[in-house]
Amino acid sequence: MSVVAKIALEGASKEFTGRGETVLALQPTTIEIAREQFVALVGPSGCGKSTVLNMIAGLQAPTAGRVVYDGTPVSGPNRQVGYMTQKDTLLPWRSVADNIGLALELKIRTVSANTSPARSSTSRRRC
Repeated sequence: MSVVAKIALEGASKEFTGRGETVLALQPTTIEIAREQFVALVGPSGCGKSTVLNMIAGLQAPTAGRVVYDGTPVSGPNRQVGYMTQKDTLLPWRSVADNIGLALELKIRTVSANTSPARSSTSRRRC
């Protein structure tokens, strides 16, 4: 891994197993991304773009190889990164304010209704 790499995949690959078969979602991939470098992942559906993002975010572990962020191997949720998918992935049973508050819930940070105007009873409308 280069000293300047902020994010690195080092021979990272990912397989998924289900219904008795194994699918190679990402073949061994090595890439280094420098701090403030702009990168676009482009390819057809099913080629592993979301899998790469999920591994960098620590939401999925590689089957082989490793993912490194800022010199440290990613071994769980990486709270230093975030990304938005192309498709809206809101939880339809939650209000807009509750969907926004999800990030805080996932960070294990509580926000009371008294301190958050977005969560007050008057603003809890369903869309």
